[in-house]
Amino acid sequence: DIPAIEGTHPRTDEPEVREPHTEQPMSLMAFKTIAEPTGDLTFVRVYSGVLEKGTRVLNPRTGRYERIGRLVRIHANKREALDQIECGDIAAIIGLKLTVTGDTLCDENHPIALSKIQFPEAVISVSLEAKIAKDRDKLGEIVGRLMREDPTFRSESNQETGEMVISGMGELHLEVLVDRMQNEFKCEVQ
Repeated sequence: DIPAIEGTHPRTDEPEVREPHTEQPMSLMAFKTIAEPTGDLTFVRVYSGVLEKGTRVLNPRTGRYERIGRLVRIHANKREALDQIECGDIAAIIGLKLTVTGDTLCDENHPIALSKIQFPEAVISVSLEAKIAKDRDKLGEIVGRLMREDPTFRSESNQETGEMVISGMGELHLEVLVDRMQNEFKCEVQ
């Protein structure tokens, strides 16, 4: 009952279509990333074909390849290891290094770039610094992890003042992220 997914060929920009069948070339989209100490947990939906553990897949945005290490189905606080996921399934991949939220992963012999997820521009910015100088590098790593998880959260370095400036969707959004930096990652900031 579900219609075919449309995309474009990454090199020629010609329209490509994938029917939601297991016989079609594999295509999927990463729609959520959670940064964990053991590696990023990337939630994906398979639109066509079958994704098997150990497969090498193409990321059309970067033009680079990734190897699918561990596939898991998430059940509340449990993870069920999988060997494959079929079209229509939602699961998570552990350990992708070059994939971010909104990226397409596909069969390297039949590339397709699915339409990107559009994220709104940030509406508020504030400067942020570590309270203790030795936590400055740690803060940069934490902000990087949070940016991988949340595409609406951005950070840049102000060239004139040298300050780190974080941007988000509102005061509450930034307050929650700063609270996570302090409580979850144990990095005092101001």
